[in-house]
Amino acid sequence: MSEIRATKQELEKLFRILKLDPKKRERYPDKPELWFKGYSKASKELGRSRTTLYSWVRQYRNIIMEERVPEKPKKTIPQYFQEFDQTQCAETIRNLYYDPKTKDLNNTGKRIYSVLREAWKVRGKKDPLTFDLNDFLFFFGSPKNPPYADFVDPQTGACEYNHAIALRFAMRLNKDADIRGLIAAKDPRFEAKKREKGLKRHKYLEKDEIIRVINCINEPDTLLFFYLGILTGSRGNALTKLKAEDIHRQANTITVFEEKIAKRKGGLVDKKLFDFSMSLIWQYIVDFDIKDRLFPTTLLTYNTRLHKAGQEADLPLEKQPLTSHTLKHTCVTQMCLHDVPLDVVSDYTRTEPQTLLDYYRGGGEQRIDQHILGIAERPISWRDWIREWHGYVVKRYEYIKQFAVKVNGFRTAKP
Repeated sequence: MSEIRATKQELEKLFRILKLDPKKRERYPDKPELWFKGYSKASKELGRSRTTLYSWVRQYRNIIMEERVPEKPKKTIPQYFQEFDQTQCAETIRNLYYDPKTKDLNNTGKRIYSVLREAWKVRGKKDPLTFDLNDFLFFFGSPKNPPYADFVDPQTGACEYNHAIALRFAMRLNKDADIRGLIAAKDPRFEAKKREKGLKRHKYLEKDEIIRVINCINEPDTLLFFYLGILTGSRGNALTKLKAEDIHRQANTITVFEEKIAKRKGGLVDKKLFDFSMSLIWQYIVDFDIKDRLFPTTLLTYNTRLHKAGQEADLPLEKQPLTSHTLKHTCVTQMCLHDVPLDVVSDYTRTEPQTLLDYYRGGGEQRIDQHILGIAERPISWRDWIREWHGYVVKRYEYIKQFAVKVNGFRTAKP
């Protein structure tokens, strides 16, 4: 049987759909048909079998490679990157912030490393651990000079708006006792660049906003992440560490490791859940045969998905971007609005009452109407409030789970 010949229009459409996968190109150097992804979409839109598309790619691969799917240029590493790697400052950072699990610097170490590398370059390749007072004032600013502009990574273009953390790191390890004394005494000159904490108590979601977000989430793991974030008030990085063994079905509890409180309170926190909430979580574990982590991707990925869902749900601008931290704001505020005492909320979220008052608990006007003026209806219980929108979570979960396959994380076709 002779091969089906491609028309010019078909080839052009095929070229637009297929995407080169460099890793597969390296793995299968003699099979160009395996270098690309997007065959399912191409087959559907062109009405051709994958076998036919494979033959077209083998026949016209040169055109595809040279004209339609150019390889991305590799990032060049500036020469001074390698020079900084040899400094005492770089070695110190690697020793203090090396993560044996990833065999690389942890996130804090990477930020400090990139900022001090740029500071080293700006100050004539002077080791940041030997900076004098004038060097630090150059970056922090003085009455006569403004602070140094935000650092920009030359490879990614990412802006590091708060370089005070990295510069204080260099001050603490500086050999000059006077320099260390200045930061220990919290000299105001070196506090000027510190990022100011914002009172974002308005960043909590109302019930109708929660329902809109639920209906804009397309991944089962993201949906459960969103649900548990509001239900428990846990930090996002704690939720991403949850494993199947941390779910205690008989006791209706989950054990969360809160890294932020680990040093002073052990870190392990048992969260009591409602029976209907535990049933949903357990159903999720069974449906996707989860043996290890409940949420198999990174916090950055979940925040990105939540941000997108918040935009699609048309949340007010002051409540965007929607992130995992918004879920904690929602938990704290809605618990208080539904007559859960602040000390109980504090115990449940493992956050000091004053911190909850200063940065998390919103809904002040509504509480005044309820408790002082008596012009609003008395609130329902926290359990009943969760029940009001729990059904929307279940319904959305049942719908989107048919589009998801768990393979090293979740691969999801958009509903």
